[in-house]
Amino acid sequence: MMFVVLGDGKPVKMMVAGVHGREAATTESYLWHALEMDLDEGLLVLATITKGSKYISTLNPRYLKLKAGKKLVSLIKKFKPQIYLELHSYSASNYWRLVDPLRKIRKGVPPLIDIGDGVLIGAVSPYIRRLFSLEDFCFVVETPKGQRDNERTIEFIELVLSCRDRFEITRKLREKFPQQIKIAEEYYEEYLRELSHKTLRNSWGRNLLD
Repeated sequence: MMFVVLGDGKPVKMMVAGVHGREAATTESYLWHALEMDLDEGLLVLATITKGSKYISTLNPRYLKLKAGKKLVSLIKKFKPQIYLELHSYSASNYWRLVDPLRKIRKGVPPLIDIGDGVLIGAVSPYIRRLFSLEDFCFVVETPKGQRDNERTIEFIELVLSCRDRFEITRKLREKFPQQIKIAEEYYEEYLRELSHKTLRNSWGRNLLD
């Protein structure tokens, strides 16, 4: 199990793998890749939550009662990251469920966005998002199961972790993935507005990332 803290100060960036089930077999490799990055400032937290556990979706409130869920929540509360990436892997048979335009109705979260090579990005579970401020950048990255060195996944991780705040991330994402990010903003503006009305701490901004 991997747990590494590098650097000091702010911004605090956190990337977690092995969130549930046996996803660490795919996703932990990206934590090791992040160790090779040069970070000019701030704190970087890399953690494998579990190597193997009962699979319960993070969209299920019961996840927070699992040992893995409690560990994840504890880390978030301890380090209070401003930039948060949650790494997942998915089987090919589940692809259409993740990008389903009706996912918001069926699962309570917007569909994930395909940024190429089967890599999907999108909103974290509302139960986890409520641990953050609206100003924080929180995204899920889904990689096809078994792909431990997907170049598009690495590219996305490098882009996000190289930035200081969500404004810089926004700018770079729009430059790199203009069509995908435009769709993402359309999907997630309503999603975050709903959460902000319930439990998030700060005022609602104009866009998903701005």
